[in-house]
Amino acid sequence: MIFDCQASQLLILGDPGSGKTTLLLELANDLLDRAELDETHPIPVVFNLSSWALRRHPLKTWLIHELTEHYDVPEQLARRWIESQNIIPLLNGLDEVRRPYQDACVDAINIFRKEYGLLPMAVCCRTADYESLSVRMHLPAVIAIKPLNQSQIQEYLAS
Repeated sequence: MIFDCQASQLLILGDPGSGKTTLLLELANDLLDRAELDETHPIPVVFNLSSWALRRHPLKTWLIHELTEHYDVPEQLARRWIESQNIIPLLNGLDEVRRPYQDACVDAINIFRKEYGLLPMAVCCRTADYESLSVRMHLPAVIAIKPLNQSQIQEYLAS
């Protein structure tokens, strides 16, 4: 899996509708399968970055809030999971963060990564939105989802 080959830290780029979210959810599913086989494996959790811009807290604070609000995890447990790196943040929709706050969101992610170093993580964003940012994500690997050509579509439909 490409995620494993890249220190489990990945930026996923693609055009609208190219399958970024689908790929992120497939990654979450694969990582959940691993966690079921190994209780020490961190649990992947999908977070939608669009809500980050509402308060623009440090990413750790935002992740804890999201775990409590959307996954009904008690705050102390959510904090412990983040601090002990028991979850894998899968961050979807950087392009859905309101435009004036996208650079700040990338900064928040980069600051979080400095604090938590090798914590596995994946982030999804539309290619054009990412390229227009003035800051870059400090992740070791970037994959770009390319559109299928006509023969690939026909081959898929035939199968």
